[in-house]
Amino acid sequence: MKHLYKYTLSFLFTMLWASAAHAQFSLYDSYQGVGDYSYPGLNYKRYTNIQVDMRNPAYWRAEKIKRRNRINYLEYRGSLVGTGSQFFNWASGGTDAINATALSYIRHVRNMEKFSMDHFLDLRYGFQIIDGTGMRKTDDLINYNNRISWKMHRNWSYSGTLDFKTQFDKGYAGDGVTKVSQFMAPGYLTASLGFTYKKDKKPWIVTINPISGKGTFVMDKELSDKGAFGVEAGKNFKAQFGSLLDIYFDKSFGKSVGKNNKFRYYSHLNVFYNYEADPVVWWDNAFTFKLTNLITAAAYWQFKYDVNAKTPQEDKVLQYTHKIELGISYTFKNKEKP
Repeated sequence: MKHLYKYTLSFLFTMLWASAAHAQFSLYDSYQGVGDYSYPGLNYKRYTNIQVDMRNPAYWRAEKIKRRNRINYLEYRGSLVGTGSQFFNWASGGTDAINATALSYIRHVRNMEKFSMDHFLDLRYGFQIIDGTGMRKTDDLINYNNRISWKMHRNWSYSGTLDFKTQFDKGYAGDGVTKVSQFMAPGYLTASLGFTYKKDKKPWIVTINPISGKGTFVMDKELSDKGAFGVEAGKNFKAQFGSLLDIYFDKSFGKSVGKNNKFRYYSHLNVFYNYEADPVVWWDNAFTFKLTNLITAAAYWQFKYDVNAKTPQEDKVLQYTHKIELGISYTFKNKEKP
């Protein structure tokens, strides 16, 4: 008899293990003085038992998918813009031309309780072909950015940022002959440590990096021998140390078209200061207007301030470009932006 309680506990444990787990949810309607619910002024809940088999692999697969969607945000935007013109025996004159631009942007955000990772890849390439002058670039960018954060206090986090920029193709001066850039000439790699301010459901992210290192690559011999982009003549690399300020603003608004908002404004300000020379400033802006699910109008403008860049007007350091486009675009998001 002294071992009876052991056998009893073993039996009860076996029975519990063999049975399915149950969860009870309250799916109810309110009743007041109807039928058996004859107590005026009081509401009662009608309970329905729903059985959930916790050992079923399908249950855990569904839970895993829900958790993955909860902590991950994925966004993709792609667009293709093209125009063409041709003239034959046209009294007013004109030049045959073809313009095309392709853009691709993908962003992934992973948010956990303390840790978060936000990285994107921005690819752009555009060209223009004018009869008699050949092909000229109108846009060219490869930009990868990765920011890792660890929550410090409320909206502030410790952060580390890695940013890489270069281009796909060769670039030429206005004469169409003199080469001024190409892939990895220049190439910029920046690594920074600092603090990030980000408030939930707000469109801005501010990163202050007191510690930052920037490497400038010129991997083309012809450009290297000229000492292009501030790198010493004959060298391929220049290192700089300083501080970095990053400000992102990304806001969608207006009446929805399909699953996306009608208007979107995006801005990215990047300022690097190495304590020895003027700061290097890069400011991107984009405003898009979604006409239909596939047709989008967009305006882009970009400012650069870099004393190391050799501009066509050597006495002026500020660079500026803008363009307006209308074309086919596609946007995918797995959920609303965090």
